[in-house]
Amino acid sequence: MIATPDFSPLADNADLNNQDLQRIFLEMNTQIGILLGHRVVSVDLEASRVRSEFLGKPEFCNPMGVIQGGMISAMLDTTFTMAGLAATRFKANLPTLEMKTTYVGPGFPGKFIGDGHVLRMGKSIMFLEATLFDGDENLVATASATAKLVYRPGGPNK
Repeated sequence: MIATPDFSPLADNADLNNQDLQRIFLEMNTQIGILLGHRVVSVDLEASRVRSEFLGKPEFCNPMGVIQGGMISAMLDTTFTMAGLAATRFKANLPTLEMKTTYVGPGFPGKFIGDGHVLRMGKSIMFLEATLFDGDENLVATASATAKLVYRPGGPNK
């Protein structure tokens, strides 16, 4: 059975302090996150930056032994989405409208580090970026994205 983090403080769109938000980030995981071996390593709420770790599994590889590009993109998507959640303090869902991934080098099975941040946040659209490095700190891929801000009941100022 998969443990689910306690998101009850988010249910009423309560104002959360930084300690609450940090705890939620560090405990958070989803089914895709579990598949990717995702773990939030650090969160800078003021800068809307998140660092994550992933595990590139051998079953993610193409016939050449390299992690398939779609799995790399999923890691990048997860990383910049975490940064977007930091920016909104979990008050919005962030469906990706557009994503561009640039593959810089091969990603082999093992540890990956993702760094994500928010470039700009408007009233209804957010611009995000993420980079993904392998365990030896070699750049594997970068991504930029546009996401729609879909606020939960109560809106952005509640």
